[in-house]
Amino acid sequence: MLKYHTIPEGMVICPVCAGALRLQGNSLFCSSRHCFDIAKQGYVNFLLQAPKEKYGKRLFQSRARVSQAGVFRGLTDRLGEIARNELERQDLEQRERRSQELKKQGLRQREMWRQGLQQQRLPEGELQQRELRQQGLHQGELWQQGLQQRELQRQELQQQGLQQQAPEQQELQNKATRRQALQREELQELEQQKMAQPSLGLSSGESFHNTVAILDAGCGEGSHLSALVRQLAGTTGGRLIAAGIDISKAGIQLAARANPGMLWGVADLAKCPFANGSFDIILNLLSPANYLEFNRMLADDGLVMKVIPGTEYLQEVRRAMHSKTERGTYSNERTIELFRRHFELVDMQQVKYQLLIEQKELADLLQMTPLAWRATEEQLRSLQAMGEKAPVITFDFVILIGKKIYIR
Repeated sequence: MLKYHTIPEGMVICPVCAGALRLQGNSLFCSSRHCFDIAKQGYVNFLLQAPKEKYGKRLFQSRARVSQAGVFRGLTDRLGEIARNELERQDLEQRERRSQELKKQGLRQREMWRQGLQQQRLPEGELQQRELRQQGLHQGELWQQGLQQRELQRQELQQQGLQQQAPEQQELQNKATRRQALQREELQELEQQKMAQPSLGLSSGESFHNTVAILDAGCGEGSHLSALVRQLAGTTGGRLIAAGIDISKAGIQLAARANPGMLWGVADLAKCPFANGSFDIILNLLSPANYLEFNRMLADDGLVMKVIPGTEYLQEVRRAMHSKTERGTYSNERTIELFRRHFELVDMQQVKYQLLIEQKELADLLQMTPLAWRATEEQLRSLQAMGEKAPVITFDFVILIGKKIYIR
């Protein structure tokens, strides 16, 4: 079970002073002694003052039931596919960078070895021969090493029996012994370099090197994040940190109760309690955003996935409620343009499907969508007429996929 004391040190920060928070008992403290208690459900309230609750518990309970009914499965399946491909890409690039670093280290070690031989003032011909031997050794090196070790042992035994020989013969024997020892060191060094070279690519069942961190900013009751985590469980090899924050305490309480293995926090998106570059992926689904904070928390090569309504999202509800008002149609162009100002839009994908919604699910759907809030009596009658028989409802989403903008 993932708790606050199991995450990397320095990842959770104080929303007051931005200092690292550390666990002491059942509370998180920074060096300035700002304190945030861990609730018995496992979440932390990072708010500096209680806000006016905009969304109630009933809304989040309705959204949880709608999610459990599979209404958002088409969306979360696509998000899981995007996230899985992105994490595999990040892991492959990390492996390639590591391979290049090891190769550079090997070249530096070889140059240091060559300089060491030059300092011994060996003849140029002998130096070149040693370099060729070092470059040309392969699988037969181990076999040759065994022969050389046995030869060295034989010579050492002979040396013990030649202690009474002339000094000239003894000096020749010592030189031969030193040559054998030097060759053995060369073989060992080459073998270590070979073992240090990694293989590129993911083998079956192989997991990522490092911890993968995902944040759902504006997570509500956590249904979407938990669905995504289930899809990624086999991909990340158990090295996944999943965190969700929302300004609604009611939503976070439900999230922590339903998913105790994740990090949940009541927090303001303007003061997110996470350090710079903490997350590989940041989600923002049908929720307000704070792009400055997203940029700060996103890793340099991380990905932001923002889900916004498409033009036909819940169009049946919109027509029944707002056909005679300006809310009868919807455009997401301004939202897309604002996203472009803060991130490089690397991809934009549409997820659109229609579902037959039963009356009970329709009641929950209307409870959770702002389109049905503040409905008049006439509008409510129109909605009730929709519920007399199971209506077909359109779900239309646009996924904006962005990366940090760098001045090239």
